[in-house]
Amino acid sequence: MKGRDYASQIVASREAHPLPPHLRACAEVLVRQSLQLLFPHFGGAPTCELSAVAQELRQLQRLVEETVSSVIEAARAPAVATAFVAALPAVREALLADAEAL
Repeated sequence: MKGRDYASQIVASREAHPLPPHLRACAEVLVRQSLQLLFPHFGGAPTCELSAVAQELRQLQRLVEETVSSVIEAARAPAVATAFVAALPAVREALLADAEAL
């Protein structure tokens, strides 16, 4: 029966999938929070206080660490999260340049 063979292929594919099921949802939250931090119009009412923005950066770094720790060696996650946050100024500038080019 072809339907059963195809179903078996799907099951095998799902079992071989190396990424945890929750990763997509985590990635979506990570992208949304990154955009809200970099570009306030992606979020609600942004705060303009330095301490609040610093807190947002810390929260984002923790989120990156939690997200990547499910797909890489947990001991490497803090360094990856630190590098991610450190790259945000360059990412923001590149996105702004792309927007201006349009």
